[in-house]
Amino acid sequence: EYPSQHEAIVDFVEPFLRHEKDGFRVVSATIQAEVISHLENHKELLNRIINNFLSVYEDEAIKLQVFKGFGNLSSCKQEQIDIYAPSIIDVLVGSIDHSDLQVALQAISSLSKIFDFAHQSRISPLLVNICHRIRPAFDKDEANLRGAAITLFGKMGKFGVGEAAAVFFNILQNFLPTLLLHLNDESPAVSSASREALKNVAPNLVVEEVTSFLARVLDDTRQLNFHEFYNELTKILVNVFPDQQNSYIMSCLDYFQSPWNSIRCNAAAFVGFTLKNMPYKLRERIGLNPVHANEALVELLQKDKAVPVRTAAAQALSMV
Repeated sequence: EYPSQHEAIVDFVEPFLRHEKDGFRVVSATIQAEVISHLENHKELLNRIINNFLSVYEDEAIKLQVFKGFGNLSSCKQEQIDIYAPSIIDVLVGSIDHSDLQVALQAISSLSKIFDFAHQSRISPLLVNICHRIRPAFDKDEANLRGAAITLFGKMGKFGVGEAAAVFFNILQNFLPTLLLHLNDESPAVSSASREALKNVAPNLVVEEVTSFLARVLDDTRQLNFHEFYNELTKILVNVFPDQQNSYIMSCLDYFQSPWNSIRCNAAAFVGFTLKNMPYKLRERIGLNPVHANEALVELLQKDKAVPVRTAAAQALSMV
């Protein structure tokens, strides 16, 4: 309401950003972070605050407030977002795995806000690094962190086009089993995030049969039967991505060690349906030896403490 006062406010609180007492620094950072939201037409002041924050973001006492300010950059003009995006994204990506859950969540939240408006040319060169850093968060104990990371990945599809299409296609192939397993996460919020992410990135697989199937089956109004879903999807994937099947299966076998019963069940089912729907000639062509998968399923059947998981392993073995 008082744009003429923004500079005076910053002039007053700015010196406290490096005060010896945490409280002063927190208040200064909080106010400047909020001011960023109102600087669409004040390039010089925006530049001043962003540079301030880039110089102090390692201060653990004010990291949360600084990251919130970075996210508020999304309220500014496109050209301003594009100017600062590479530096800010680099800082935020580096904190996705921060030990403080709130800081990690704020880093992902701010990245998500910036991704909504940043130009493709600014994000596409960073895809590999960003995906590498967010991948571990998909399997964190905290459901809100898993969901936030998966949602963020879903927003990256729009940057994986043009010259970056091949790079993102390969990334997506590596991430696909994880997204499919988390569709039936023990947290409904994570399941919902996985559903939206898959719909968003499906076009990047560049196969109309996959895109249309996922768009239809993952409609928000539709209740998934996961056995039917995995059965139909693996038929398609075996046909359109035969050379990826080894990778898919190995990824799922890794999830036999997941701490969540639902994910272990999903992994067993996905392996079972993949092997069931894979012709023997294709197994030979891609060098797939199902013995390792069979042995892993047998071990899951014999040793897992959860009845639903042992049941899923038995069902998968019956299909193999």
